[in-house]
Amino acid sequence: MPIAKANGIEIYYETFGAPDDAALVLINGLGSQLIRWPEGFRDLLVDEGFHVITFDNRDVGLTTKFDSPSASLRRDAAEAPIDEASPGLPYTVDDMADDVAGLLDRLGITKAHIAGQSMGGMIGQVLAIRHSDRVLSLASIMSAMGEDPVLTDDVDVLTIFTEPAATERDEAIEQDVRHRRIMAGRGFPFDEDAMRDIAARTYDRSYAPAGRVRQMLAVRAAPGRGASLVKLTIPIVVIHGTDDRLVPVANGRKMADVIERARLVTIEGMGHDLPKDAWPLVVNAIVANAQKAAVGS
Repeated sequence: MPIAKANGIEIYYETFGAPDDAALVLINGLGSQLIRWPEGFRDLLVDEGFHVITFDNRDVGLTTKFDSPSASLRRDAAEAPIDEASPGLPYTVDDMADDVAGLLDRLGITKAHIAGQSMGGMIGQVLAIRHSDRVLSLASIMSAMGEDPVLTDDVDVLTIFTEPAATERDEAIEQDVRHRRIMAGRGFPFDEDAMRDIAARTYDRSYAPAGRVRQMLAVRAAPGRGASLVKLTIPIVVIHGTDDRLVPVANGRKMADVIERARLVTIEGMGHDLPKDAWPLVVNAIVANAQKAAVGS
């Protein structure tokens, strides 16, 4: 089992493609294990000449889990003031970004392209700020820069955070599929069979809803990144679906407005997901952005 001991934890990772190709690290979102990256999407990136690296963020999958009072699955954790919801966070988004830098160290990779979705986009942003010498390019997908974010007021979406975590396998699978349907964009078909399959595999691999809560608290406690992001000189692409009900597209547009050198790619009808028909558009945006780094622009 590929485990890297880095930044004081054990990180489970997998790599794909030729090691001599340019490294591209995929950073996943809240509570998501590395197997949530669709295999076909990953293969498209390998075909484009990337050495793709995926991993489980801390507190999910097969990476180190944390136990603390903040692991309590409180219904109000998503809305309570941060000092009440979690007196003493076990870690921060900065720590999660340092995990990625530590993983690169263990793999002997000096510099890498970064692509992160949702919380993974936030981690990627912090990584580029804290370890600017390690990041060749940044693709921030369906994410936000944490500065005056545009929050959803969709009642259905908010239930994803306020609903108690399932305790039985079948219930957990159905809950996951229901949540994925809520987040899916209405401009692309929702593949329920595929969602049920991945929900079952993630449950069997490692069901750890408490880790998702701790990650969420870390995200909520993170300061805004706009002032630091504008100082970056690496190529940045902001990719966002116009039908994202969880992290509204206004967040992507705001990030692109603040970072003048950033390119904004909006995908009509895509939600807070990666539907198969949108893979080529997302991959093309990542590739074009990485190529800017290759020519030094």
